[in-house]
Amino acid sequence: MCFRLLHFQASMASVSILAWSICVGAALGQDASSAYISRGVDGMSTELREIIAQSFEPTYVTVEASGTTLGSLLSETCGTQPRAVRDTLAAEALKLNRLKSLDEILAKDETVSIPRCVKLERNIEVEVQEGDTIESLLRKHTGVYGTITLRKTFELNKGKNGSRSPEAFFRTLAVGQKITLPYVAEPQIFVPRTAGTDFRQLVQENSTSQVAAVAEQVTRPEARPRNEGDYVLVESVEIASADGETPCSESEDIFEPIDMAALKAVFDEETLLSGGAVEVASIGIIDTGLANPEDDFFSLDVLLVKQEEMDGEDGKDDLPKNGAIDDIFGVNLNNSPLSGDIQPFGPERLSWQYHGTRMASLLLGGPNVASQWGGKRPPIKLRIVNFASSEASGGMVSALKLPTAVDQLERDKVAIVNISLAGKQDHVGVKRYFAERQGMLFVVAAGNRQGGGPGQNLVFTKQYPARYGGFSAPNIITVAAHGLSGRKAPFSHYAHEYVDLAAPGCGVATRNGDGNIVADSGSSPATALVSFTAGLVRSLGLQQPKDIKIRILAAVDTDAQLEGQSWNSGRLNAVKAVSLRRDLVETADRKLHFGNIADRDVLWALCGDGAVDFSGEYEILKVVPNIRTPFGLKVEYFTESDGVLGTQECAQRDTAGRTLTIGGSEIPVAEMRDVVFRSL
Repeated sequence: MCFRLLHFQASMASVSILAWSICVGAALGQDASSAYISRGVDGMSTELREIIAQSFEPTYVTVEASGTTLGSLLSETCGTQPRAVRDTLAAEALKLNRLKSLDEILAKDETVSIPRCVKLERNIEVEVQEGDTIESLLRKHTGVYGTITLRKTFELNKGKNGSRSPEAFFRTLAVGQKITLPYVAEPQIFVPRTAGTDFRQLVQENSTSQVAAVAEQVTRPEARPRNEGDYVLVESVEIASADGETPCSESEDIFEPIDMAALKAVFDEETLLSGGAVEVASIGIIDTGLANPEDDFFSLDVLLVKQEEMDGEDGKDDLPKNGAIDDIFGVNLNNSPLSGDIQPFGPERLSWQYHGTRMASLLLGGPNVASQWGGKRPPIKLRIVNFASSEASGGMVSALKLPTAVDQLERDKVAIVNISLAGKQDHVGVKRYFAERQGMLFVVAAGNRQGGGPGQNLVFTKQYPARYGGFSAPNIITVAAHGLSGRKAPFSHYAHEYVDLAAPGCGVATRNGDGNIVADSGSSPATALVSFTAGLVRSLGLQQPKDIKIRILAAVDTDAQLEGQSWNSGRLNAVKAVSLRRDLVETADRKLHFGNIADRDVLWALCGDGAVDFSGEYEILKVVPNIRTPFGLKVEYFTESDGVLGTQECAQRDTAGRTLTIGGSEIPVAEMRDVVFRSL
């Protein structure tokens, strides 16, 4: 680990390039990139400015006022630039933010990525402070101190006190005096977009050949900074004790969160009704990688294998090319070109490293799924994206690589993407990219309160991509966590506006990196269970992401305890969700009755005050009768119109003598808890 100061100054051409490099590779692994501190100086070549824009991680700027465009933010951030540099910056900005025009209006609080640019402020007035000399002022504001810079400074100020020489003028500096500097530039931290980029070499190769001197200084080590726009992993929540103050007490644990025997029975019946037309659903997981691929659990039959890479030449991006080398089971986002190293980074075997492995076990149905599924495996295959950074322990790679990860999964025809990441900034490029991928379903974690404590309302806590979900997002499901009681887990974030449902997230059985069964708590396991359910629904015939989302949300168990925690106050019910070809009725004794409801008018007649329109302007997906309130019983209808989900409710009429016929059985309406209509 080292710290170098490189100072290039060419006296004849008035070119000065200053770069401090912070070398962190020794501490963070052999593949780590160095971080550099640098500032712009007068005479920096156009070529070097363009390379900087293309080679280093961008800065993030949040929109503060309505009417702002990407072009205006680019100009404000980077200032006046040579035309070639301006064109390069514009092209990079459009690519980073996945926008088509610099004139596109941005929403307030959205975050855009601005390519790394070197901004110089010309002829800036500064005030002399106690102890300042001309050398200290120039070093502080420009980073350089040389004959040409001194002469330029004197030329700008010589009329202020009548001095005839630079030496005379600078000797007369007084506290409070204002002088003009020829330019000012703030130091910036430069982090390469890809490992192996050497800023010092770029400076030497793309600056004037007339380098007068190189000074080197060694000082204290520095660590690579984490960009405030980066995502972090939604890590698991540890269970400490059962004193009521901890995230989950033992009484809230749901070790086996899904009744797999009941799920398998319904799935098998659906398979028969479909004529055996069951497809394998592909699920992508963007997380910390997968430990021990091809072991007895993560065997080849449950991994989406790219056969051309398995059969191809090692170290090559085999045809058809996708920018990734040896990506047999998935990709690693740390290198360029991408690699196929999906195993977790680091030798420590810390909990966060194997987060992806634990979640992957749930995406396949849980650690005991083989025995619970009758010796077989559900028709699901996984494709892995290792999104963990090799440079920062516990950190993720740049947020701007999330669309790149999805690009890879889309090429592999992955239908469902499981994401347990959280960031504080609303990246335009990510949000709009997700919205455009209508052929993919994204299932994302609502997040947990960092450092313990109660979960927060996402209306007041910025958390992305969790805030992209909600009733109006057709291809994104945001998932909170609940415990055995049905209540939201204390640590889980929530929101009526952005969260779609809750799923089991307390003491859920998972499989760790050593192959052991361990309990896991958090909104991440809850999210994985929803993704697993989505995979089964897709395998049975629902292909479109919006239809899968609608089905899962229509099949929830509503619970007054979850009111305000999600838009539909519902919990995941995988068994109900997979009953695509049969209506079902749940009765007060929790039994499910399957069949065809021939006459739905009985259910429409429950609404006694005309508050719900049954004219057919929307589709009714679900009816929840006999909801007790302080003002009597009410009935709630789940509806869908043009892909937008909603609920309507009204006071419930007297149910005495009313029955519903399903599968040849008559069920008293007064005994019904839930009615879910078939989707196919």
